[in-house]
Amino acid sequence: MFFEQMFSPDYKKDLGQIDALIKKYYLSRKKCEAQGFISDCCGKVISSHSISKKFLREIASNDGHVYCFDDRIFGLVERNGEMGLKRVGISDASTYNMFCSQHDNSLFSPIEDCELIPDENQCLRLMYRALMMEKHHKESQFYFWNYMVENAKPLFDFPFSTLMLDCSRFSLRETDLIKEKISYAVKTNDVSNLRVLRIYYREEPGVLCSGAFFPEYDYRGTSLWKKYSLKTTLDALSINILPLSNDGQNYNGVAVLSWLDNPGQDYCQKFIESMHEITLPDLSNVLIHTIFEYIENICISPSWWDSKEKSIQNTLLGLHAIQKHSPLKYKEITMQYDNWNAAEAQLWNGKSWDSFPFS
Repeated sequence: MFFEQMFSPDYKKDLGQIDALIKKYYLSRKKCEAQGFISDCCGKVISSHSISKKFLREIASNDGHVYCFDDRIFGLVERNGEMGLKRVGISDASTYNMFCSQHDNSLFSPIEDCELIPDENQCLRLMYRALMMEKHHKESQFYFWNYMVENAKPLFDFPFSTLMLDCSRFSLRETDLIKEKISYAVKTNDVSNLRVLRIYYREEPGVLCSGAFFPEYDYRGTSLWKKYSLKTTLDALSINILPLSNDGQNYNGVAVLSWLDNPGQDYCQKFIESMHEITLPDLSNVLIHTIFEYIENICISPSWWDSKEKSIQNTLLGLHAIQKHSPLKYKEITMQYDNWNAAEAQLWNGKSWDSFPFS
C-alpha cells in the first residue's frame, strides 16, 4: 500500500501517533477568531457551524445526515490514499472550534435568525465566517507541520514536511492580512469595499459549501499571479452555495462569491470577469467543478451523490484530492455533473446591485 511505504514498518503505530497529533492541532484546538473584536469573549469556545444547520437540514437524508469528505488518516490508508466520503449528522457537519458562544451568536444572528436574502450585509457575514474558518484551519495546519518538522523525524521520515510547513506559513500570512480587512468591514458594517456575485438557481443545490481560496487562474486558464510579490496581498475569494426558501421568485438556491476590493491587486475581479463567457446552462457545472477542486468545507446531499454515476463520483473525488492546480479552463470541463438551472446573477459593486450577464 502507498501509505505503508511512507512510514516505518510498524506503520500502524506511527499513523496512530499522527492521528493523535491531527486531533490535537486540528480537532481539539479551540480559539475564538473574534477575540478582542467588538466585545470581549465569553470564554467558552463552541463548535461553530460554518454552514448553518438550518441549511444542512434542507439537503440531509431522512435520518439527518449529509456526506462530508473523509480525511481521517486511517480512512486514507484503507483506500490506499484515495479520497472518500463519510456520513455525518448535521449537528456535527461543517463545525469548527473557532468562535466563543457570544461572538457566534452576535456576529451571525443576521444569517441564523433571518431568511437568507442574501443582501450585501448577509453576504459580508457569510464571507467573514468562511474566511475565519480558513484562517483557523491554516493556523492549525501551521502548528501541525511545525511540530512535524521539529519533533517527528525520530518517529518516521516524512519527506515533504518542510515543504508543507513553508506552504502553510505562506497561506497563514495571507489569511492573517485578510482577517484584518474583513474584521474591520464587519465591525464598522462597511460594505463599500465588498464585492459580491450572487447567482440564483431554480433547483435546490445538492452540494453546499462555505470556504475560500486564492484564485491562481481565471476561467480562460490565464495566470493571475504574474505580478505577485511578498510586498503585495493575494485576494481571497469566498464561495457559499446555499439553499433558498420564501424568496418570492421561485429561486431555490444561491451561490455567493465574495471578495474585498484590493486596488492594484485585482485577482478576484479578473477571475469573476472571466465568468462573463460562461453560459447560464453551463454555470452550475463549472461551479461544481470549482468548489470540489478548491473548497475543502463541502457538505453533500446523500440522495444527490448516490444518484450520480460512478465516473462522476470518481472525478469529483479526484478533484478534491488535487494538491497542485493546473489552469482552470471552463471549456475543457467535459464532465456533466448537474444543472441547477441558473436563472440570473447580480453583482454588488460597493454601492448597488447590478445585473451580471453571462453568455
